[in-house]
Amino acid sequence: MAAPINPGVTAVNGRRKVIFVPANGIADVDNPTAGELAGGLDLSFFAMSDQAMPTAQTNKVTLPRVLGEVQAYEMNGTAQWAHPDLVCVVDPQAADSTDKVKAWEDLDDNVDGFIVWGINLDADDEIDAGDKVSVYPCNLGVKYETTSSTDESAISQFVMPVAVTAAPAKRVEVAAGS
Repeated sequence: MAAPINPGVTAVNGRRKVIFVPANGIADVDNPTAGELAGGLDLSFFAMSDQAMPTAQTNKVTLPRVLGEVQAYEMNGTAQWAHPDLVCVVDPQAADSTDKVKAWEDLDDNVDGFIVWGINLDADDEIDAGDKVSVYPCNLGVKYETTSSTDESAISQFVMPVAVTAAPAKRVEVAAGS
């Protein structure tokens, strides 16, 4: 019998990073460099704390039986990657070119690029060589302003649709260099 392994749990509150890198900003999704990621827009303090992460859904296909079989089997079919819309804070009354509108100004509508997730990385720190990230090729849709609710807890936000456009590179090590 295999010996039991207890990996423990890793709390990631405040330890999730999300960066948008323009399409020409990462040469190889399987080998991103610290310099390439530093050239992106760090959204860690713009994205809301309940920002959902990318998902994959794989169709399970039941194979047809032949006449003499009494059991049916499954196989995994097509996998579909999805990324929830980005929901970020913005101050619609802030002066242009300030931090309060940086994400709104820098994330263009209908642009290709990469959403890079770093889990269990301090949101205050840059991503360094040796860190592990997941890189999702994507297209950003048309953003729009909204509020988080209609009651007294409402804050101003914007929503930007994200479409995953190719297979991601999952848990890849960041290389040194630019």
